[in-house]
Amino acid sequence: MAIQSISLCSHRLSGVSSVRAFLDGAIMPYIEQSNREQYDGLVDQLFEGLKDKPIGHVNYVISRLIWKLFHYTRSYTVGNNLVGALYCAALEYKRRKLGNRLFKMLRKIAERFYSNAVVPYEDEKIKENGDVVI
Repeated sequence: MAIQSISLCSHRLSGVSSVRAFLDGAIMPYIEQSNREQYDGLVDQLFEGLKDKPIGHVNYVISRLIWKLFHYTRSYTVGNNLVGALYCAALEYKRRKLGNRLFKMLRKIAERFYSNAVVPYEDEKIKENGDVVI
């Protein structure tokens, strides 16, 4: 497996560069230029299909991808990383002043995903293993 420098928001970490590694804890919003080529065609197709659609269509595509990634390897770490990736993406849009609407949408997707996917998973694990005693 290739090891590379990765970024979580503005924090630099070292980790394995794969979707599986992302799901297991290595978050990598920035990838090398050479690795981007494999996604550019897919992103261009999505753009062409979404460019004249209401923002709800973008919300659907992002939400569906996040849910598929969560159910690929369902765990607290995966849910936590996906929520973190969405929040970091939202904060990056806000930081770069790229549009408050997309910032709000990404934040809302993160909140909805947490409520509808991570919370039920947590509740399931509490029943299996017991809750944290405070």
